[in-house]
Amino acid sequence: MAPMDPLVVAVVLNWNQPEETADCVASLLASDYRRLQTLVVDNGSTDNSVSQLRGRFGDQIRIVETGTNLYYAGGNNIGLKWALEAGATWALILNNDTVVGPELVSTLVQAGADDSCIGVLAPMIYYADDRLRIWALGSRRHPWLPMPRDIGRGEIDRGQYTAPFAVDYVTGCAMMLRQTVLTQVGFFDRSYRMYFEDADLCARAQRAGFGLRVEPRAKMWHRVSLTSKRQASTTQYQKTRYRVRFYRQHPHGPLKGLTHAVLCLQEFTRCGAALMRGQRSLAQAGLRGLRDGYREKIEKHIGSQ
Repeated sequence: MAPMDPLVVAVVLNWNQPEETADCVASLLASDYRRLQTLVVDNGSTDNSVSQLRGRFGDQIRIVETGTNLYYAGGNNIGLKWALEAGATWALILNNDTVVGPELVSTLVQAGADDSCIGVLAPMIYYADDRLRIWALGSRRHPWLPMPRDIGRGEIDRGQYTAPFAVDYVTGCAMMLRQTVLTQVGFFDRSYRMYFEDADLCARAQRAGFGLRVEPRAKMWHRVSLTSKRQASTTQYQKTRYRVRFYRQHPHGPLKGLTHAVLCLQEFTRCGAALMRGQRSLAQAGLRGLRDGYREKIEKHIGSQ
């Protein structure tokens, strides 16, 4: 690649999953984009993740240790700050349970070069165990309701998506952020302890005038997490609580009351269905998330470390 190509820092957050992280890092090191620096942020692992990763990759990567679990937003913010200090034009946030194609970074960089107004880019993400089935391809907001419309989810890729297109949200599983987004809009909001940090950042970037785009010719594969299934009640609580927070901060449509009425109806329906299946703890977690989401005081975004 030409020496003037912009520097990209890929940020991979690890927490007690050295094997998955190593697979992700190895795929990044196989990239055809030469000005790519891989940074692993170890988010307070309690195993031997750091020694394993250092032993395998040596000085091919950088590792920053947080010392404690700062969760998704806090851990990735450490990486975003590092990327800015390194002079990166783009920071690529990746889940550690992903593997990227060799042309992913170069394809995304080219998409960003084609339009300087683009602030957030995302690839085509497939299921790792069904390599042509689409897991995520961005989503567009509903003009009235809290129901983002996912594009392509679950479809088999038959070449129906070939050109970049605009979206309102991309998943934090893989999002490439322009340096100006980070300096003008800020980092992930640490008030979102789990879930909706990515949607919040997308909404703030869009409000600041940055475009969001999916480049389907950039490809990667995601091992959809099993952790959330093992911690179903905790996951339900966090998703519900921060979904409420998100729509309080980013109302959809001209009628805020309608948005929240639909949101509450959806959550009550979900809790009722859980009770009918005998999943009392799941229903209780959802109700607590709804309560706490509306109770918590919302002030300003906490977008730094």
